Amino acid sequence: MKRFLPARGGTHILQAVNDAAAYFLKEVRTERRRAVLIVTDNHGQPSGHTYAVVRALWEADALLCGLELRSSGETALLGVRAVLSPGSAFMNMESMTGAVEKTGGDLIKGHDPGADFEEMIRRLRLRYMLVYALPPGKPGEERKIKVALSEDARKKNPKAQVRARYGYYIPK
Repeated sequence: MKRFLPARGGTHILQAVNDAAAYFLKEVRTERRRAVLIVTDNHGQPSGHTYAVVRALWEADALLCGLELRSSGETALLGVRAVLSPGSAFMNMESMTGAVEKTGGDLIKGHDPGADFEEMIRRLRLRYMLVYALPPGKPGEERKIKVALSEDARKKNPKAQVRARYGYYIPK
C-alpha cells in the first residue's frame, strides 16, 4: 500500500502555474502542443488570481492539467481542521480547478501517483488540436470560443468528452 505524507497546505499553486506560463512565453513558439502538468493536493494559500493565470496560459498557448493526489481521509481531515481552526482555512483557499477548466485541461483525482501520471500522459497523447484562422481584431483583445460535438457525433460517441479552452487573446 502506498502512503503519502499528510498535506499541510500553504502551497502557492496559482503562482507556480503562472511561473510555468511565463517560462513558455519566453520560449520560441513552435507547432508543438504545450501543457503544464501540476501534481498537488489542490489545497494552497492565495498566491494569484485564476483570471490572471488563465490569461497567461492562453497567451502562452498552453493548457493546464492536474493530478490531484490525496491520501484517504485527507479531504475530510482538512474539512474538520477548517471547522476547528478557521485560521487554518486560509492555508487551503487556493485551487487549480478553475484554471484547468478554462484552459481546456484535464484533472485526475487519484491516489496512485504512478498510474495516475500514466493516465494523464495517455490522455494528453489522445488529444486533437483544432486550428483556425483568427478573425480580425485588436492585439490583446480577449475572444470567447465554444467547442462542442454536433448532435450526430454525440449520438455516435456518447462517452466522448470535449475539453477546450474558453477563449484566447489576439496575439500582439
